[in-house]
Order: sequence, then C-alpha cells, then structure tokens
Amino acid sequence: MNKCAKIIVALFVVFLLFSFSSATKVHLKTSNNLILEDTLTWKLLGEIKYNKKTLKDYGEVEFPVVNA
Repeated sequence: MNKCAKIIVALFVVFLLFSFSSATKVHLKTSNNLILEDTLTWKLLGEIKYNKKTLKDYGEVEFPVVNA
C-alpha cells in the first residue's frame, strides 16, 4: 500500500506543477523572401582551376582552387 500512496502523491505533485504553468502562444514570423537570379554561369564553371593530388584512399583526386 505504501507504493500506491507514493504514486498517488507523485501524480498529484505533477498535476500541481503543470496546472501552474502558463499557456504558451506560438508566434509565427512572416518574412519577405527576396529571390535573386543566379550569378553562376556555365562560363564561370568552365574557368574553375583544379589541383591534382594523390590520396592513398582514393587515388588521384582533383581539388578546386578556391579564391585564387
């Protein structure tokens, strides 16, 4: 009977704790999305420079040169 009393007290405490919590309201932000055209063209893709490196796991790999 002692276990039953502990469970009842625990449920009562949980009920009290949740009854005092304030209700939360969900505020949805509305945003204006600005969509711009792509500035990447096939010509720019063709101008990318690559460095060839040999890796023991993959063999010969071409890494793109960034900001050069």
